[in-house]
Amino acid sequence: MAFAELAANDEQRALCETARRYLKNACPPNLARAGADPLASESWRRLADLGWLALPISEARGGLGGEPLTLALLMTEIGRALEPKHFLASAVLGGVVLDHCGDTPIVRELIATAITGERLLAVALYEPGAGYEERRIDAVAEGVSERWHVSGEKALVLGAPDADIFIIPAKTVQGETAIFAIEASAPGLGLTTHCGVDGLSCADIALTNAPAQLLCGSSAYTALAAALDAGTLAVCWEAVGIMRSLIELTASHLEARTQFGRRLAEFQVLQHRMSEMYLECYRAECLSIAALEAAGAELPTRMRALSSAKALVGRAARFVGQQAVQLHGGMGVSAEHIVSHYFRRLTAIDALFGNSDHHLSLLQALDESPRMSAAPSRRRSRARRRRQA
Repeated sequence: MAFAELAANDEQRALCETARRYLKNACPPNLARAGADPLASESWRRLADLGWLALPISEARGGLGGEPLTLALLMTEIGRALEPKHFLASAVLGGVVLDHCGDTPIVRELIATAITGERLLAVALYEPGAGYEERRIDAVAEGVSERWHVSGEKALVLGAPDADIFIIPAKTVQGETAIFAIEASAPGLGLTTHCGVDGLSCADIALTNAPAQLLCGSSAYTALAAALDAGTLAVCWEAVGIMRSLIELTASHLEARTQFGRRLAEFQVLQHRMSEMYLECYRAECLSIAALEAAGAELPTRMRALSSAKALVGRAARFVGQQAVQLHGGMGVSAEHIVSHYFRRLTAIDALFGNSDHHLSLLQALDESPRMSAAPSRRRSRARRRRQA
């Protein structure tokens, strides 16, 4: 049993088992390897029937108010199955943003349709040239009341090619940041679709006076930060699920294949390699658990835990993925073998919401800020002692 499951209650374990069985039947490995998305159409609503789409949304808004551990367990199973492709973009990012917006008719409507699976959401977190700086927003919104128009550009929006509603942050003419909803069919909205290394589609968005509906104003940054935190935590646990699967597949491969009349699993150097893979996965899961426990903590504590987890998960995922490919040999990079798809997804996860280097720089900034703020106070204390002497 995985470490996170040890802390789960009976209901969470039941969800984990249900998810594992359902995804195994609904998303067999041959579909994952072929790059198909069996849950992109009608079957997406089956996830609504299972209650998965309501997990990130609070009970007050009509959701299930799932605890972070519940979502983590589900993301682990989604990682194992490499499906469903829209859950992160629509249910996690979109659901969390809407959950932190004001209680308005349009927000209630979007939450209701997202929970029932009628609409797919896509959140535009970043702009061209902004890197991972989600607070850098150059898109402009003009209008009053219910009549708004947004112009600007957004980069690499997850789930955008299949989305029904785009959630767009923009600056008003007063310089305030607000969040808007734009229909996929709205005039003035153009998409440039890209295919990621993992085979998933994203898109750049160009907005030219596109009609929009206001979702929230004063709480915009809070909603975006909450979505970014939830997304970061979600992909950490997705990576943990993938790494577990890679370790199991590689161990089975070494048991089955022979060389020089012996099973590969009998060679000590390969046993050591498997031990290193397990330890890297273990370290990544431990820091992901720490990030779970810090989900409700103060901002500095939460940022430190999330960045620590994401930085280590990225490096552990790269190591586990590379070793799995090497130990499988040539078949490990072939499109016909699931290992290559796991490795590609791990590579994409490292880049999502800030790669390892980005989060290490955030940790460095967190470590330096207390020292920088404390230095003047120490100088003032020394000056005060000299005056008293």
